[in-house]
Amino acid sequence: MRRLKTSTSNHSAKPRCMAAVKGVGANQTGIVKRGGLLLRSWGCQTLVVIVLLLVLVVLGRTIDAWLSSYPIERVKVFSDFVYVEQGQLEAIIRDHVNTSLLQLDLAKIKALIEQDPWVETVVVARQWPDTLKVRVYERKPVARWGSHGLVSSQGVVFEAELVQGPDIPVLSGPEGSAQECMFYYERMSSLLRPLGLSIKSLDRGHRTWQMQLAGFTSLDLVTVTVDSARPLEKLKNLMQLYRYISPERQWVSALDLRYDNGVAVRWRSDRPEVQTLEGYAQL
Repeated sequence: MRRLKTSTSNHSAKPRCMAAVKGVGANQTGIVKRGGLLLRSWGCQTLVVIVLLLVLVVLGRTIDAWLSSYPIERVKVFSDFVYVEQGQLEAIIRDHVNTSLLQLDLAKIKALIEQDPWVETVVVARQWPDTLKVRVYERKPVARWGSHGLVSSQGVVFEAELVQGPDIPVLSGPEGSAQECMFYYERMSSLLRPLGLSIKSLDRGHRTWQMQLAGFTSLDLVTVTVDSARPLEKLKNLMQLYRYISPERQWVSALDLRYDNGVAVRWRSDRPEVQTLEGYAQL
C-alpha cells in the first residue's frame, strides 16, 4: 500500500506564537516607560504648583505686614453738622483709629456713629495710603410725631431732642402711619398754601383727619375735620367756598368738611350779631 505523507503546522505555529508573546511584552514595556514619564511629569507640575502657592503665601504675608505698618495720619469727616454734634462724632472716631489703615474695623466705626439718632446713614472708607474718610448724612426733621418723636424727610420716626430748629408741624396717628401722615400733610399743604393757610398739626384718626390751620386769624388756630375716605377731594370743597368764608375768616372757629356738597362752619362766640354768612355754606 502507498503511504500518504501528512504535514502538520506544529513547527510553524510555535514561532508565530512566540513572536506574538514577544510583541505583547514589547508593548507592555513601552506602556510602563510612558507611564513613568507621565508620573514624573505630573510630579514636576505638582511641585511647581506647591512652590508657587508657597511664594504667594509668603508674598501675601509680606504685603500684609507692609501695609499694616502704615498708621492713620489723616481723618476727613464730611457732614452738615446741623444736628449732629461734631465733637461727639470726632471723639468716636478718635477712639478707634489707633491702628493701621488696613486693620481698621470700618463696620464697627459705622455702627457706632449710626447710634446717634440724628444720623440717617454713614459711609466709611479707606483712602490709601494713610487716610480715613467718613461721610455722615443727617436726618432732617420735617415734623414732630406726637409729644416726643420726630419725623424725618424719609418718613422715619425717631426720638431726639430738638433744642433749636425750624417751625415744623405736629403729626400724630396710629403706630406705623407716619409715612401716610407725611403723604397727606404734603398734599394738603400744597392745596391750602394758595389760600394763605398752613397746617400746624395733623392727626390721623380712625375715621377722620383733623388739622389745626393757621392763617384765618393772626393768633387763633382753626380746627378742620375731613373724613378719611376722600380727604383731598373734601379739602377741595373748602378751596371753592373759601371766597365766601374769607370776608369773615377771623370769626371762624372750626370747619367740618365731611359733607359731599358743602362745609359746616362753627363761628366764634364773640362774633358780632351782624351775620353775612350762614353756618352752612353749600356748593
